[in-house]
Amino acid sequence: MSTCGATFLKGVEGEPVPSVLRGFSAPVWVTMSPPLATAELLFALAHDADPFNRWEAAQMLARGIMTRAIQAIGAEAGEAAVRGAITADAAWEGFVGACKGIISDATANTVDRAWVEEALCFPGVAPLVQQLQPVDPLLVFNVVKGFSVEFAGACEAELQAAYTACKAGGLLRTSTRPTLNRRTESALLYEHSSTSNRARASV
Repeated sequence: MSTCGATFLKGVEGEPVPSVLRGFSAPVWVTMSPPLATAELLFALAHDADPFNRWEAAQMLARGIMTRAIQAIGAEAGEAAVRGAITADAAWEGFVGACKGIISDATANTVDRAWVEEALCFPGVAPLVQQLQPVDPLLVFNVVKGFSVEFAGACEAELQAAYTACKAGGLLRTSTRPTLNRRTESALLYEHSSTSNRARASV
């Protein structure tokens, strides 16, 4: 761009979703005003051809769901209240649906499995505490844990299928693809173990 404004698309029936800095590898800090709406982030997560933009959409959606849950409940909230606040979030169902598609792509080996591992690594306690301070760290921990447990439960079938596919991918051979399979398998096993914890907690 050489001017303050420009028109890039014409004749598009629907409003396009921006894929900001597509293919741009240098570190850049961009502030969008207004920020992408939840529906736009869900679309980017499901369809953006740029891996970093898809990862960023996953991070922003997960961070938003957890942040709203933290702000909606008190420090003394129990496990049921924490998990209820997470699953009641307006973005939850769409987020889970988009992630199921990503996990299924990993099963079919139509997406970089190492990228799937990164995409499923959602924000932890430290960045959320830093973002929301002052905040009770224990509450943040409980929300992060509840998010992981609910996500694993919602995607249990897809996680199990992807884990089985990676497990069958020749993990003992020394080459690039089996190594990527091992990394993805470990990430999927972590998510799937959260499902087991969820089952035990509900007994």
